[in-house]
Amino acid sequence: MKAQLLLSAAMLALTAEAVEAADVIRNEPVRKVYRPAVEPSAAQVTRVHPVLRGRVAVMDGRTLWYPQYAQSVQLADIDACELPQWALDPKWEDRERVKAPPPVPCGPFAKAWLKRTVGNKSVTCNVVSYRVDGTAIARCTTGARDLALEMLRVGWARVASPYLVNGQYAAYQRYGHRQLNEAWIPMCDDGL
Repeated sequence: MKAQLLLSAAMLALTAEAVEAADVIRNEPVRKVYRPAVEPSAAQVTRVHPVLRGRVAVMDGRTLWYPQYAQSVQLADIDACELPQWALDPKWEDRERVKAPPPVPCGPFAKAWLKRTVGNKSVTCNVVSYRVDGTAIARCTTGARDLALEMLRVGWARVASPYLVNGQYAAYQRYGHRQLNEAWIPMCDDGL
């Protein structure tokens, strides 16, 4: 058996061809880059992000789906519980004698609230950037209601970054957490 393996290895070594990696750097002359005679204006250089309008499907507490554009949109500047996420009551004391309170399905509750807020209304999303996976990051409204602000107001989301674009977000977050009596939201926040 060993002899067959050695013979096979020797045959492969003798018949192998020289190969090069696909990314080998070669010393080729640098090609000239075409430059237009007139420099483009700032308006031409600036990339304009689209505005999406229409009915949406709510995917989770921060993500919308525009079927007419085949585009998912994440609400900018907020973070909400993931859909399968549950939270425990952090104020549960005397764990040896008191039975555990039931966990709260914060992910499904956040989705349900966003779905209730959107309803059958048209949603307008101003895209501000894109994630690596192609998901648009946008500021979305339905009528005059900012959807991210609404999620913060009721306590089903939190501000995602300390660098706020909308100064009201921090105040609405504090108000929203008080509305839920902060009974379980800190546990949900830890998993965001």
